[in-house]
Amino acid sequence: MKPWAAFTLLLVSAPVFGQEAEDYSALVQEAVDAIESRFEKQWAFKQTRIEEGRVWVGQYDPRKARGERWSLLSVDGREPTELEVEQYRDDQREPSSSGENLEATVNPDTVTYIGETDEHWLFAFVPEDDDEAFFEHIQSSLKIDKNGRYLSELELRSDKPFKPAFGVKMKEFFTRLTFAPATADGPVVLQSVDAKVRGRAFLVVNFDETTTIANTDFEYAGD
Repeated sequence: MKPWAAFTLLLVSAPVFGQEAEDYSALVQEAVDAIESRFEKQWAFKQTRIEEGRVWVGQYDPRKARGERWSLLSVDGREPTELEVEQYRDDQREPSSSGENLEATVNPDTVTYIGETDEHWLFAFVPEDDDEAFFEHIQSSLKIDKNGRYLSELELRSDKPFKPAFGVKMKEFFTRLTFAPATADGPVVLQSVDAKVRGRAFLVVNFDETTTIANTDFEYAGD
């Protein structure tokens, strides 16, 4: 089972109203707009994925032909086998358009101010999603970097076990995404994903998955 990528960009909280809500709404909209929605079109980068106890290091380059843009560099620190190279290319897809997903999911009009530090503002908000049975059990937070005024972190988690659907019991759900500039003067892009999902389906199928993804060494590959 792959990480629940469809859920990683969704947050849950309660809406707020009044002048402060309007100010925060504009701030969140600015932070979301700062995310480069199609960075994979013009940026090459290295990706380290830790999943099922294995470390896969690959390289993505948009200048290569479709189907050849992902290259497997190593598995657990060694040179990959031919079978692993083929498996990696079959499993890897084009990077997701994180900015576009955020714009479609985050509703700035529902932000709730939680607090702030010298480095960031902390908010919660209601996601644009139809799966209320799942997200009513999720606690979430959103950080905005004060210096760059961009969304730097999304986090959602379950505080206790819950049943999102018939026959399914979710014992643990956690996802954190971080964003930062690709280079010193580059666009804000997805930097990392940490996800963990644990539970049981129909009393017989147990699932327990932890995935960590880190995107590094960004290089401009546009025209």
